[in-house]
Amino acid sequence: MRYWTAEMERADALLFGRVTYEMMESAWRKPATGTWPEWMGEWEIPFAETIDRAKKYVVSSTLSEVDWNADLVRGDLGQAVQRLKQRQATACGWGA
Repeated sequence: MRYWTAEMERADALLFGRVTYEMMESAWRKPATGTWPEWMGEWEIPFAETIDRAKKYVVSSTLSEVDWNADLVRGDLGQAVQRLKQRQATACGWGA
């Protein structure tokens, strides 16, 4: 988990497809209570805090909106990724 935490810390943004975004959000978004759930181990909290606060871009033609510090990416994917590369120095992308 330390490896992925470090990778996310050095990235300017995360790029997700809809399915991965929804999966990650359900697992790693900090609850409204402000405290991590009891099932989460102490060793997972640095990863959870890092991904929770990271800037995210979500590629989707079916979602109408996103939150969790995310922006929705629509239209031509190639052009959208080129624009992100121009704005963001280091990106880390996972899944579709």
